[in-house]
Amino acid sequence: VIKDLITVSVFYKNIKAALRAAKTGRSAQFIESTLTETGVVSKKAMVTAALGGEEKILELLSKAVTVGGAEAAEAYKKSPGDFEKYADNRLLSTAKRCKYITIGIEPLIGYMLARKAQITDLQIIYSGVKTGQNSDKTLERLRELYG
Repeated sequence: VIKDLITVSVFYKNIKAALRAAKTGRSAQFIESTLTETGVVSKKAMVTAALGGEEKILELLSKAVTVGGAEAAEAYKKSPGDFEKYADNRLLSTAKRCKYITIGIEPLIGYMLARKAQITDLQIIYSGVKTGQNSDKTLERLRELYG
């Protein structure tokens, strides 16, 4: 389970970094120094896709079946916020499996990830209230719950 958590976390952080690099037109050297190997998609393929632009990254993302890449690409096409939410939910759904492991550090890691998600939700609610945002809009931005 820990390996899955690390894979999902690093993979989506790589995708986010590649998308930002593609948007800002960064060099291959910069992108290569930013990304890391994930075991899902090779670093070289990710760098090439980032140099090709957002569409190439989403194409590459769609092929990453083991980490829900097709759904993530669709979420990004809707909005980058939906993509962030999908990535967080994917990590949290992987972390939910930690609850059922009785011996080891997995339950603690799952709990820490759940707390992080709760804090993110509180920040979303607070900013929605502070800006007078419609409650429906705020609710659709909230992440899944751990429980």
